[in-house]
Amino acid sequence: MKKEKRPSRLQKLSKEKKCVLIAICILLLIGILSPFVINGVVVGSARQYFMEPEQTEQVNADCVIALGAMVWGEDTLSHMLEDRVLGAIDVYERGGAKKS
Repeated sequence: MKKEKRPSRLQKLSKEKKCVLIAICILLLIGILSPFVINGVVVGSARQYFMEPEQTEQVNADCVIALGAMVWGEDTLSHMLEDRVLGAIDVYERGGAKKS
C-alpha cells in the first residue's frame, strides 16, 4: 500500500495569497535594508568633509562645534555627546580653532 504525499502549506495557498506573501517579504526586506543603504549614501557623500583631529591643526577655524545628543538628568552627557565634546576639545587644544 502506497502512502499518499500530503501537500505542504505553501502548496495549498491560492495564487493571490502567494502573491501577497511574496509582496510582504519584499517590503520587509526593503524595510530592513533601507537604513543601511541610506547610511552608506550619506557617509559616502560626506566623507570628503571628515577630518581626523590631527588634520585640524592647519585649518585655524573661528570655532569648534560639537553637535548635540542626549543629556541624562541635568548634568550627565550621553556617551555619544561625551565623545563629541571630547573630540571638540581635542581639536581646540590642537589649534584647530582660534583661542581668544
